Amino acid sequence: MTFGEKIQKLRKEAGLSQEELSYPLGVCVNK
Repeated sequence: MTFGEKIQKLRKEAGLSQEELSYPLGVCVNK
């Protein structure tokens, strides 16, 4: 499973939109 697939799976399980995940994900990537 790729990183992107993990994100999709978690997003689907959490019922979040991609916009809601983009902020914390962006913070993790930038630090």
